[in-house]
Formats: sequence, structure tokens, C-alpha cells
Amino acid sequence: MDEATFRTEIAAAGCKEFRTIEWEADRANPEHAHDFNAHGFILRGEFTLTTDDWSRCLKAGDTFALTAGTAHTETVGPRGVEILSGRVYLN
Repeated sequence: MDEATFRTEIAAAGCKEFRTIEWEADRANPEHAHDFNAHGFILRGEFTLTTDDWSRCLKAGDTFALTAGTAHTETVGPRGVEILSGRVYLN
């Protein structure tokens, strides 16, 4: 998938807010959940996204989606990561 396709698909799902997130190498975000459906497109680098049910190492060009309330952790790879993030709020 490319960035333009990601933006189009997520906008069709109700996303009105996009952000670019940059995290430094080897960052670890403790378990947390969001009050919105989160969608992401990896622009560069990599990170591992882990829930109770699965774990995926995501690299440039990969996408992900998390339903609001899904507990997860994030672990950034050795070169950092840049993510285009889309949020779909439930209310």
C-alpha cells in the first residue's frame, strides 16, 4: 500500500485526523489503550506492535489497525520509526 491509498481508505472509514509520529530508536511504550480506532502506515523504520492476541513487526509500507480499547505495547526498532497515524473517534 502507498500513503495516498492509506489516506483514502482511512478517510472513507471516518478518519478526520492524521498525524505523523516519530519515535527514537529502541523506545518501548508500556501497555496502554486508546479511546479511538487507531490506524497506521509505516513511513520509515520499524516497530513491533503487540496485543494479548498477536504481535507484528511492522516495516515501511506496512499498515495496522487497532480497535478502541485494545490494550497493546509498542517497541521501536534500532533505527527509529515514523508513522502516519489516523484516528477514528467513536463519538
